[in-house]
Parts: sequence; structure tokens; C-alpha cells
Amino acid sequence: MKICARNILKGSVTHLEPGAVNAEVTVAISGADKITAIVTSGSVHSLGLAVDKQVLALVKDPSVFVL
Repeated sequence: MKICARNILKGSVTHLEPGAVNAEVTVAISGADKITAIVTSGSVHSLGLAVDKQVLALVKDPSVFVL
């Protein structure tokens, strides 16, 4: 897989809201900055995601929404 360094964000999971099919995962990336993603419940399990876990968020450019 080819990725661009500017699309990799290091942080820790601060919130995990599980659902029947998908989960909402919030990652603190620096200071008060956070990123929230919707991932499948299977991905939460296979990646071992949990609050306080250190992660790398890989972000595809077309998937970014600025609010």
C-alpha cells in the first residue's frame, strides 16, 4: 500500500461508541485536536481498538470533511 506521510496521524483513542455494524472511534491527535471515524465493528475487534490505545490514523484525502 502506498501512503503519503501527511495523511498519517498519531494519537490515542479517547472514545469508542460501538454499534451493531459500525463503531464511532475518536482519536486525540495533538493538544485539543481530535479526529472521528466510522469503522466496522469487525475492524474494531481485529485492530484491538480500545480507549487509551495508541493508534495511527490513515486518512484518505476524499474522506475529509471540515466543519
